[in-house]
Amino acid sequence: MTAEIAVMNKSAIALAADSAVTIHEGKKIYNTVNKLFALSQCHPVGIMIYGNSEFMGVPWETIIKCYRQKLARKKFNNLSEYFFDFIKFIQTDTVVFPPRLINLQFEIKITSFYYNLREEIDKEVEKVIEKNKKVNPDEVKEIVNKAISEHYKSWKEIENLGSIKAGFKEKQIKKRNKIIRQAIKNAFGDLPVDRKNIGKLSEIAALLYIKNRFSNNLSGVVIAGFGEKDVFPLLFAIEVEARLDEHLKYRQKVKSEVGKEVVSSIIPFAQHEMVDLFMEGVDSKYEKTVNKYLSEIFEKYSKVIGPTLSGISDEQKDALEKKLLIVGNQLVEIFKKEMEKYKKNSFISPTTRIVSLLPKEELAVMAETLVNLTSFKRKISLSAETVGGPIDVAVISKGDGFIWIRRKHYFKPELNPQFFERYNSIKEEV
Repeated sequence: MTAEIAVMNKSAIALAADSAVTIHEGKKIYNTVNKLFALSQCHPVGIMIYGNSEFMGVPWETIIKCYRQKLARKKFNNLSEYFFDFIKFIQTDTVVFPPRLINLQFEIKITSFYYNLREEIDKEVEKVIEKNKKVNPDEVKEIVNKAISEHYKSWKEIENLGSIKAGFKEKQIKKRNKIIRQAIKNAFGDLPVDRKNIGKLSEIAALLYIKNRFSNNLSGVVIAGFGEKDVFPLLFAIEVEARLDEHLKYRQKVKSEVGKEVVSSIIPFAQHEMVDLFMEGVDSKYEKTVNKYLSEIFEKYSKVIGPTLSGISDEQKDALEKKLLIVGNQLVEIFKKEMEKYKKNSFISPTTRIVSLLPKEELAVMAETLVNLTSFKRKISLSAETVGGPIDVAVISKGDGFIWIRRKHYFKPELNPQFFERYNSIKEEV
């Protein structure tokens, strides 16, 4: 996990990101990873990465720097054009993502799904053996049919992503039939999987890419800054899961801009509980607990009050109980709305008003401080310190462009002057 913050007003946007990365199923944490980059060598556009540090087996740092090299002198009128050009790059590039890599990642993805499904089947078989001391072939076949059919039905019922072209599913099943059949054989080779179920499993392999259901293995991509004709800063954020040929499975998470109606914005990514507390004046988990407990109190009250009343029939008590429950739910909703109004008037609005007036250097301080708060909270809690390490901070403004406020290096700058000479020469060429 990670903590990243964007703080923006009409003059600039500050980006801050920690350096922690968790690997080996959360057992190892390193505090040296780069998550914040300039997307262009000379134009005011930045990019942050959170979640999975790789996409299709390639580090995001490599992907970003390859794109930056390809972008070269090119510039766009609007930030949205940078955003969609970057998406197009990771969607169509064949140098960073050659066909063999796409096939390998496809095989890894479907194999993982098949083995998880196999594990479900094995657990159901074990339950039957535990209960009956044995299992016969017909029972195994029934378990297999049921498990595959349930997953197939579940995936079929989900809506397609809007970017899917007609015939994509059938094309992929046919094109990668050999890979699919081998993956099915590896996972289910000793189970009674008939032709019909093989067809369902083959179709699921394509559905993993075209349905609006996402795994936890996502990468977040945040692009922020200015296009040539953008007067105020903008920010776009997406979460990306996979690519298959020129189809990219992603979803847009955030689009934020400042202007006449919105004068400032504070946007957290990944771990955001401390930012919520800072902005809203209450811990989000605490708030949910209060609302849940209040609902339970009114529900219990409606059931308890009836038996204490005398002189009315059971039917009247039931009717009263239902009415009290309805009134209780209405009161809970009124309570929530009033608390939302209080949060907005007492915390959110005053903070956003102050942020709208902050100079560039104070935007940077605020962004860094909010990441530090999340890091400190993790440090003094019993959970893993999944936020930490040096915090990289950059400010992007229309006039000054992308400016590093704080940046870590894995090397000593004084020992590597050639790095900065090469970097500066590239900027001058562009």
